[in-house]
Amino acid sequence: MPFLDKLTLLRHLLERYDLSTASVLDAGSGRSSARALLEQNPAAATFVCAPDDDLKAGHVREELAGTSASDASLEQADLRDRSLFAEASFGFAVADYLVSGLEWGAQYAVLANLYRWLAPGGDLVVVDIEPPGHATEESWAAGALLFWSRFLKAYPDRALVEPTYYPQRAAVDWLDGLGFVDAREEMHPKYFDRTWALDCYGQATKFLRRVGTEALRVGVEAELQVLRDRVMNSRAYDTPGIHWTSNYVIHVRKPW
Repeated sequence: MPFLDKLTLLRHLLERYDLSTASVLDAGSGRSSARALLEQNPAAATFVCAPDDDLKAGHVREELAGTSASDASLEQADLRDRSLFAEASFGFAVADYLVSGLEWGAQYAVLANLYRWLAPGGDLVVVDIEPPGHATEESWAAGALLFWSRFLKAYPDRALVEPTYYPQRAAVDWLDGLGFVDAREEMHPKYFDRTWALDCYGQATKFLRRVGTEALRVGVEAELQVLRDRVMNSRAYDTPGIHWTSNYVIHVRKPW
């Protein structure tokens, strides 16, 4: 089933739940998914912001104050902490633009924790940015989930300004080790179509099977929709201006 945007997908998935009893986790708080979840008025919604992100936490508090959610709470905490929540605490979890903001290596721990905190039969939705023409130090150094080695190999001169903690060679080796394919094609807006989306689906599935929990490697269901946004980015391609970039959405349903 095609979804035009991530909020439509989230609302569709939330229809599976009795929101008078379901527990919802928003691990990317301060963005639009929090608003979508609050529209559904879940009985128990937990929103998590980084410990040092007071600005984003303030935005979430404002949204909570303007709703009638009966049992919503905000945590400023480190999602790498496995003990933050008990296992199987939530029936639904969303991580909105969280992964691309994580330092190198932390994405493994956070994604594994989100899956661990998800109850059997529950849904995890990961939303983030995957713009091949945007692969600069800001995005590569963050360890974004679907930046594959093909772009770095094709454009080594502009893919990364090397920070000491995230060397360029390590990025390639890490992605190759996960099974990402070097297709040797140049990335161009014309590739942002259904064929490209299916290719991303395969890459995402390979990654999810290697996150680090045995249950995630068995019977995982994933789907990916490419969402198109226009961005101004002078480094996107040879000609400065407006270019297509893409978000990816990975949906995982935890087996019973």
